[in-house]
Amino acid sequence: MRILWPLHAVHHSAEVMTPITAYRQHPLGLFVIVAIQTSIMGLVLGVIVGTLDPQATTAEIVGVNAFTAIAVIAMANFHHSHIWISFGPIVERIIISPAQHQIHHSTNPAHYNRNYGGTLAIWDWIFGTLYLTGDDETITLGLTEKGDAPLMTHRLDLILIDPVLRALRAGR
Repeated sequence: MRILWPLHAVHHSAEVMTPITAYRQHPLGLFVIVAIQTSIMGLVLGVIVGTLDPQATTAEIVGVNAFTAIAVIAMANFHHSHIWISFGPIVERIIISPAQHQIHHSTNPAHYNRNYGGTLAIWDWIFGTLYLTGDDETITLGLTEKGDAPLMTHRLDLILIDPVLRALRAGR
């Protein structure tokens, strides 16, 4: 995933978490993420709806998709809150809390490659990337790698061009 990181790094360049941070995305990275998420959700919802109600009408399928989209948007805003909200060690094994997502954005090397899940923690649990939060976590946000420095300038030209050039170099 070295090719996608420069595009996604735009999102991680935020030094403060707010619900708007959820939408701080490189346009090409957003296109890739939406394409992947839509494909996965379409497959999963197709299997679920097809299994539970093979006679489902188009309106019912659209309703399920609309509900899912609204739920994903609401969770993205909630997860990017600046407030440390932990669900505790039991619930955080099932559902990703805003505190866990802050860990995902942390510059602390102990937090790298943790808590990728958008809503459910089961994927992080399965792949060994789950990090349960504690009360004494110190979080600093932003990017610290030398290659990500252009994104920390917050200059629009660098934010739009540099990630594409880096992704292309990574792809070679």
